[in-house]
Amino acid sequence: MRTLLISFHLSPLRSLSPQPQALTSIVNRVTGVALTGGWAAVGALAATGDLPAVVDAAASTAWVAPAFKGALALPLSYHFWGGVRHLAWDHARLGQQNRHDSILEKETIGRGSAAVVGLSLATAAAAVAFL
Repeated sequence: MRTLLISFHLSPLRSLSPQPQALTSIVNRVTGVALTGGWAAVGALAATGDLPAVVDAAASTAWVAPAFKGALALPLSYHFWGGVRHLAWDHARLGQQNRHDSILEKETIGRGSAAVVGLSLATAAAAVAFL
């Protein structure tokens, strides 16, 4: 297949593809905002006094409770494991930038991103299954 030529001033944009490390870091922030909004909604329901009615209605349907558990467990576990990764990154920056076995190396960061996704999926699945 023939590739089309691109203008000279636009050619640096071709190399700007989203990196998995950046995407998982952004998703960590998005889950934090989503959790804040979700807990604000639960607080608003509790303030109006309708929270027990909502919980009873959710518990009466077989598929709703696991769906709610998953909707809470996945962002919570992802945000937790993403926060642990960010703490490890912050700790690794303290005087270890020149080491080649640092967790801030590109391939190590990629493995850490995969670990965050895997651990959060496993934690969320365990929470839905056992809680």
